[in-house]
Amino acid sequence: MTVLKFPEKQDATAEDAWKTYVRLVTKANETMRFEDGIAPGKAWGRFVTRFVHDDTPGGPAA
Repeated sequence: MTVLKFPEKQDATAEDAWKTYVRLVTKANETMRFEDGIAPGKAWGRFVTRFVHDDTPGGPAA
């Protein structure tokens, strides 16, 4: 059994969440494994949430 851990849930800003998503989706595209596609899917959701609710520079009002 594979255990997946997602330390990326700690992304502080929309930019952090974006960088996490890009890193994870790059890996998934390289391996083309279903298991590697789950993490970027979740990271995308975290990015969108941060983007919509982030007031820091680079957030939605930028």
